[in-house]
Amino acid sequence: MKVEGLTPNINQYMPKSVRFFSKYRKMMGERQDIILNAVGTGVVAPIFINYNSLSKSDKNTKTYSALRQTAMAIIAVVVQAGITIPIDKYIDKMIKKGQLGDKFTLQNPENIKAFRRILPLGVALFTIPFSCWILNKTYPKFMDKFFPKISNNKEIKK
Repeated sequence: MKVEGLTPNINQYMPKSVRFFSKYRKMMGERQDIILNAVGTGVVAPIFINYNSLSKSDKNTKTYSALRQTAMAIIAVVVQAGITIPIDKYIDKMIKKGQLGDKFTLQNPENIKAFRRILPLGVALFTIPFSCWILNKTYPKFMDKFFPKISNNKEIKK
């Protein structure tokens, strides 16, 4: 037995959050992955770090580590999006001009779809060391300047 037209009727009774994630799933790409990862890294992880009752670290150390996660998420979004988006646009131009060879032309949409999914992932992985380097250079200085009590820098406290 085939039931037609059932999905729209079910969707109207679903909570808005479920409908949102259903639409979000269809739009998934590297940009959405970057944002979703940043939310997990920058919002969810700091909560668990800061309020972990099993950790023996003091409150300042927990707060410093939690804020570090948020800083890393911000830097990762800026760096990854800043590199991935221009490369994505450049790949579009190359595909339209046929510069990637016969396997990656508009007549081979499956190959293009796979290529578009793998390339930004590789670029994102390439940016991780750069993001970490930026974080390690800027975060301690930022914390020392704006949150000296949390940064635990003994030279500043003297």
